[in-house]
Amino acid sequence: VANVTGAAALSVEWVAADQNPMTLQVSSEHGILGYTIYMEDTGGGRAACETVYQSFDVTHPSGGSEPLVYDMCDEYPNAETQSYMTSHSPPLRKLGRFWPQEENYGSYTVRSSGPMWATDDMKEIAEAVGGIFAAIGLMLAAIAVLIVGFVLCCVACCCMDKKVVVVQQGGPGMVVGSPAASS
Repeated sequence: VANVTGAAALSVEWVAADQNPMTLQVSSEHGILGYTIYMEDTGGGRAACETVYQSFDVTHPSGGSEPLVYDMCDEYPNAETQSYMTSHSPPLRKLGRFWPQEENYGSYTVRSSGPMWATDDMKEIAEAVGGIFAAIGLMLAAIAVLIVGFVLCCVACCCMDKKVVVVQQGGPGMVVGSPAASS
């Protein structure tokens, strides 16, 4: 059950993969908290990431304000906590992040000098929160089972009879107890 309910919290849903340029939709349901953009980790470290970031560009829908864009080249992928990047083929690292200002909905075009992958930050946060609630639900169910088990143990102990009963089989004419008085 835990594997089914909490598995979504451990996976990453790519909204775009291995694309350049990529078009990402921002609406009240998608991308409202922005997108994190990833690039292939070629092993060149921060310097290689900065070279690609120099060509990183986000074009917003006409009539809206510029999106906030942040450089994420100083974040190194950690194999233990970010295995979705290090075990990916090819290995990935964060390139940048952008999010719209003032609910500027529409299609955003992202370009750089190499292929990119993107995640919808709102969906990833929702999946993580869902995983946390799944874990809390499983914990509450386990506590309920333990409480029922303890109550049944108490009931069993209270219902136990203190009398000792001796049952003997196979002996003809055996009397258990004190003999009857004769007159």
